[in-house]
Amino acid sequence: MNARYWLAVWSAVAAPLAACNTQSATVPPATSASLHHAKASGSGELLYASQNLGGDLAQVFVFKYPEGKLVQTLSLPEAPWFLCSDNNGNVFVPTSDATSPGNIFEFAHGGSQPTQTFIDPGPGYAQACSVDPTTGNLAVANGSNVAIYAPGQTIPTIYATKVNAAWDCAYDNSGNLFADGDYAGQIFELPAGGTAFADITLSEYIPTVHLQWWHDRLVIYAGAGGHVPYPIYQVRLSGSNGVVTGPVLLGGKARH
Repeated sequence: MNARYWLAVWSAVAAPLAACNTQSATVPPATSASLHHAKASGSGELLYASQNLGGDLAQVFVFKYPEGKLVQTLSLPEAPWFLCSDNNGNVFVPTSDATSPGNIFEFAHGGSQPTQTFIDPGPGYAQACSVDPTTGNLAVANGSNVAIYAPGQTIPTIYATKVNAAWDCAYDNSGNLFADGDYAGQIFELPAGGTAFADITLSEYIPTVHLQWWHDRLVIYAGAGGHVPYPIYQVRLSGSNGVVTGPVLLGGKARH
């Protein structure tokens, strides 16, 4: 499994979601969770599971993979959201609450304390992230825009999408960054080395919510309103066009 691939969780049932909000950003609902598989050379594989709750329940559970044995629990000051990791297995945890844009905490692979903290500049709330496999840049979707932190830097460069919304984001293997517009049926691309997002024209409307790069394509969760079945689409890109295929329909109870 690709280390940048995460799974959204519905209730106690995990369903694969190869998976960046609104123009008036709101605090994310506190019933979401995510799983993230991180691998570091020579130090084993771990599965990180966040539960998006506040207070004492703001936690990330770390399991040995594939055995499923719980090895530690990370406590966060704010509710954790959708995780990502870099090529070395370091894990990044976006967090947010109702009073501030939030923070992104970096943990070494298997580490119990943050090694670095990134402050999200707002105006949205830190929700999802992705790491560029070619440069190590950390991209964070905060609902209103995408903040990109260069390695070793805690002050980001801000990139706005065409609709000033970014619910999720994902890098491909070449360092191109993709973001979506929160149910708006829109995807945007920031080319590697580029300075602005450009539109991707989809072959059909889908209510884009979460996306990830998987093999040579985008995979998108396009559900709306928490109703089953949950539709997963593939989008193959050619220039500024995206050909939509699917969906694959998943069942289960929504906790997102």
